[in-house]
Amino acid sequence: MKPKHKTGQNSECDIARTVVICGPSFGKMMGALHPAGSLYERPTNIIKIEQEFREFRRVLESHNVQVFDVRDVLMMNCSSSVSARVKLEDLAMKCLVYTVDPTSCQNIQLDAKTMHYVGEEYKRTVVEEMSDGQLVSIVMTNPTVTLKQSYRDTGFTASYSFEPLSNITFTRDQQITTRKGIVMGRLRSEQRRREVDVLEFCHEKLGLNVIGRIPAPGYLEGGDFFPAGEDLCFVGIGPRSNFAAVEYMMENDL
Repeated sequence: MKPKHKTGQNSECDIARTVVICGPSFGKMMGALHPAGSLYERPTNIIKIEQEFREFRRVLESHNVQVFDVRDVLMMNCSSSVSARVKLEDLAMKCLVYTVDPTSCQNIQLDAKTMHYVGEEYKRTVVEEMSDGQLVSIVMTNPTVTLKQSYRDTGFTASYSFEPLSNITFTRDQQITTRKGIVMGRLRSEQRRREVDVLEFCHEKLGLNVIGRIPAPGYLEGGDFFPAGEDLCFVGIGPRSNFAAVEYMMENDL
């Protein structure tokens, strides 16, 4: 982890020096399969999104902004640092779930062998052999692997479901930046709650100063926060952010 360096903003009009973005990936494509269920206003074309994203990044870099992509940050230093690799493995372990299908578990002999294949030890063995890119894919799609009965070979087969981070592209929302540092939010939309963990992981890895995180019952989304000076900010209270989050920030001088 990099040493902390000064992080903050006094005003929405401050010039950006470092920007963390997240380009469209497989999770975005999965979200496009059902736009309404993924919080999209309308159907999307992933090719057009990728083109717009590349242009967005080009414009930022043309103004001397240092740009980091979430996926690149997740993999950063993993080939040269054991610590960085292990931290990515640990994050992937939290995002990957093994389970047994409850509708067929009565027909599966839940012996030590079966339990081994849904256990943490087996999952760790699998994760340790994966490439950095595979681990990032796990983090971005949150797969659940469910064992079901099979009548040959190992005695069971696997089915797969996913909870993709299809909105992580909107990297303003997972946190706010006050004059003192970064405050991680708490997103009300169920589809988006995992995004906060991923962005906090990236900020910490980049050495950005994370000074707090909104706990329950607070909700805070970055798009509702507008800094307007050293001692003034505006926070929108409504469907995405609530006053409990504002109270927490004031009580903890964030």
